[in-house]
Amino acid sequence: MWPLEKLYARPYVWGTKPQELAWSKRGNVLGFLWNAEGGRFLDLYTYHAGAGKLVRVTNLENWKDELLRSADEKDSRKNRYIAPPAGLSSFVLSADGKQVAFSYKGDLFLGRSDAAEPPTRLTRTTAGETAPQFSPTGTRLAALRGGQVVIQSFAAGELWQVTDVEAPDAITDYWWSPDGEWILYAVRKQGGRTIPLPNYSGRFVESRQFPRNVAGDDPAAPALFAVKVAGGKAVALDLGKWGVKSYMSDPVWSPDSRRIAVRRKRPKSRDDSSTTPRRSMSIFWIGSRV
Repeated sequence: MWPLEKLYARPYVWGTKPQELAWSKRGNVLGFLWNAEGGRFLDLYTYHAGAGKLVRVTNLENWKDELLRSADEKDSRKNRYIAPPAGLSSFVLSADGKQVAFSYKGDLFLGRSDAAEPPTRLTRTTAGETAPQFSPTGTRLAALRGGQVVIQSFAAGELWQVTDVEAPDAITDYWWSPDGEWILYAVRKQGGRTIPLPNYSGRFVESRQFPRNVAGDDPAAPALFAVKVAGGKAVALDLGKWGVKSYMSDPVWSPDSRRIAVRRKRPKSRDDSSTTPRRSMSIFWIGSRV
């Protein structure tokens, strides 16, 4: 007999599906997020195809740190209504498949994909670090901290800030060049519509403003910059007359790290009868448009 309480409560009898599957570029290692018992919390697993071995890399459901408790967790009224933690949301594998990196509760962790040792915690700060990415050689790790790209060298132990984006603009994504010498990053220009988000869980209703587009709004103005990993002035890529009113795909580096390709699409192209192209492909040399 399977009562409704059993069928619609964790752990689910049909399990929890694996998520965020990703192969390493080399080494035949598959990484994914999963809960083997059918629960909600997602940990990191790897499958080593050569050896036919499944490995559990993390076990973080009961991991706690007083420094990183949220305001809701500290509030005796609100902490009764906090949803159970969902676990990891993303991770990254090094190119050779030997290392994994991830952000959990705003701190960075580095581990071995074979789980021979527990993951090492790289940061312990109230400023959250997110979106880690290995350098192409796997010797450095980049991440977003406080709206800027920072890089940590494993050999030297140094950590430095690469970008300098002034608020309220914000970096939305970034990409290593194949030679590991440049960081390309996208900046979202602030402005436009904001919508209040009410919070009814406390004694009083609270709200905060957050940016949100609705149907019919122009897309957010995109901007692309490239900066040397070692430091220096950022180079702005000229997106042309479509720059402030277009949708942009993720840019792609050429294998020699000398060129960047971007595909763009004009909004409202179905309603536009003009002869101006609706889609465009641009190729950039660093600092120059072709």
